[in-house]
Amino acid sequence: MAASDHLQRRLFYTAGELVNFGANDDPGAASLKDSNLYQEHVYQSKGPSLTYSGLREDIKKNGVQTPVRLNDRKGKPTIMDGHHRTAIAHDLNPDSFVPVSYGY
Repeated sequence: MAASDHLQRRLFYTAGELVNFGANDDPGAASLKDSNLYQEHVYQSKGPSLTYSGLREDIKKNGVQTPVRLNDRKGKPTIMDGHHRTAIAHDLNPDSFVPVSYGY
């Protein structure tokens, strides 16, 4: 999906597709994968933080259970909530399906 494409309303996207969407927390980055947030989330999930490592283990065992919230921001698909889930799911398996919801 090109950055200029509007958001397609689907129930699931692959983690590989989602990391190419914009990141609400880092609007200067071309995509979540290109942002500092992505590396930070993946690094933290492998480190000593119980929050991130716990989330990583839960996603590894059960997949992403809580939908990642998306919005069409200035004609560009953007992740509004779920940056950690998306980054970790992508790191574990880019082809895994992630549930999504829509809105601010």
